Parts: sequence; structure tokens; C-alpha cells
Amino acid sequence: MFLKIKKNQTEWDLIINNRLSLFILIVFSHLFIASCVKDQWVGKTIVWADRLQTVEKLSDFRIQGSLSLVLESGSFIGNFDCKNSSASSEFIVRDYFGNLIFHDDPKNTKLRDMYAVFNASETDLGFIEDSKINFLNWLLAMPSGVNQEQLTFDDKGWLVEIKYPDWTIRYDSFQELNGIVLPRKILILGQSFRLTLVTNRLEIVS
Repeated sequence: MFLKIKKNQTEWDLIINNRLSLFILIVFSHLFIASCVKDQWVGKTIVWADRLQTVEKLSDFRIQGSLSLVLESGSFIGNFDCKNSSASSEFIVRDYFGNLIFHDDPKNTKLRDMYAVFNASETDLGFIEDSKINFLNWLLAMPSGVNQEQLTFDDKGWLVEIKYPDWTIRYDSFQELNGIVLPRKILILGQSFRLTLVTNRLEIVS
């Protein structure tokens, strides 16, 4: 009887360890792919002004991708789904298992509210403004409400950084989705947090 219990316990431990190892492998693979992303679009002759004109014409669309947040008190990894139409818009964040974590208007989002959902401590939130931001513009790389001095462009005239008083947005790479060049990897860096967004799908609703 004792040997049977011990055998069952050993089998159960193996199952738990295998599932834990698989989860760790998935998470690190996800982070590795996100960190190795480079420009994945062919239109090298596209100028920044032309890209902006194209993006500004978008009305009904959906952007999806992965999201990771690193705080002093912990970290989070999941997926985001941003939908926009002439009638409404929504920004949805789910964890790696598909559970709803955050739901708000991307044009009127408070970073403080978003991070609070992830059980951020008061220390983490201390450096985050309570003002609202247009998350959708960040995803589209459409700077708004900033001065020219806050923008940094590369030698090809493409936007690579936007500096705010409490955080910095870096556009690490771009890609072409459905004929439109959008940011592939976006880093939002604060004094006590790092938010990474990797876009992998653009759906244009006709």
C-alpha cells in the first residue's frame, strides 16, 4: 500500500514538473522571439510622411499582438486586442491562458489603471502619471500632443523615440501588414517599469 501511494505521488510529481517545464519553455520562447524581432517589411523606399498619411486614413481596423510588463514587484505576459471603428474602440488585455485582465478605451486610457490591474505596488505606480493617454496612437506610431523636440528620428527619417516627462516610447522595428507599415515592436520605458508590445496582426474591416 505504501509503495503504491509513493508510486502515485512520484507520477504526479513528474506530471507537475513536466507541465511547469513546458510553461517555462513557452514563456521564454515567447520572450526570445519578441526580443529578436527586426524590421520585417520590404518597403524601404516608403517615407515617413507617406506612411503617416496612409495610417491616418484607417478607420475600422483591429490590431493584435503580445504584451509583456516588467515591474519592480513582478512581471506579466499576455496578449492584447485593439479594435477601432467609427462608433467605438476598445483595448483588451488577456493573460497567457486567455483570461480577461484589462478592458478600456485605447483613446482614453490611464496607465495607472492598467498597471493597477496587474497588482502593481504603490512604489511601481509612484512614477506613473494619472493623466489619460491615447494608446491607439502609440500602436500606430502617430505622435500627438508632443513637441518636435520630444521626437527622435533615424537617418532615414523614421520615428524611433518619443520622450515624455515620465516615460519614453521606443519603436524598435516596423513591419508591413496588409500593405500598411506599422510598428512591430514597441518599448514603453519608465523609471520602474518596462512595457513591451509586439504586433503580429492587422485586420482591416471593410
